[in-house]
Amino acid sequence: MPVRFLTASLRHDEAVLRFPYDDDLRLLLRAIPGRRWDPVERTWCVPLGDEQAEALALLLDGLPCEPDIEEQLARVISRRRARRRRQELLLDVVRPDSEWWLSFATDAAPEPVAALLANPEARELERIGRAQVPLDDRALQIVASLRSGPHKGAVRLSAAAERALSERERPAAGAAGTGAAGSEADAAGRYDVAFRRDRRGEHWILISRAARAARACARRAGRAAPARGPRGLRRPRRP
Repeated sequence: MPVRFLTASLRHDEAVLRFPYDDDLRLLLRAIPGRRWDPVERTWCVPLGDEQAEALALLLDGLPCEPDIEEQLARVISRRRARRRRQELLLDVVRPDSEWWLSFATDAAPEPVAALLANPEARELERIGRAQVPLDDRALQIVASLRSGPHKGAVRLSAAAERALSERERPAAGAAGTGAAGSEADAAGRYDVAFRRDRRGEHWILISRAARAARACARRAGRAAPARGPRGLRRPRRP
């Protein structure tokens, strides 16, 4: 069933979308880099980078209903779209399903776009003006070729994409259990302690392996030793 109504507002440089459950719309939002689901507010939040603003504008324009878009948000989206550098290809990472993919706008530099779309597993998402390819060895080879070839000046990687490709280049033993770089777990790994909220709205404190002092304090306070979590982080046991 197509979405019947949608509201979009601006909050902390993010577009906040509210609408009844719609699987097609949900899948499209999952294909926008940096999007997140807020399980407490039950809203989708999309960061308003230049590329995300373009994808979001196309998505809202293509809805079967007339969305209720906050005026301030509409102005921000328009400004961010106007400053996009269409002559370059910006590669980012997304997780539309259980796997990580490289994501890019299809109206970017035509030669690099064509090279990536030659991947037989490439997916085009016309409703948001983007495409994605699996983050696998084939993608690694294509990106390496683009960055060293005649079109290298037209290709740029986001910080998350750089981390993802670096992880992919590591030996399999070193990358086992890491998922994709650029995930929240990777971001948390840069800190001793990070605060996160899961999809059910429950809160977790994630502690890296290096945070020995934090664990020692927890033991002195009589806390149970936390269970091991992803990428060497430790996750508190549930009460």
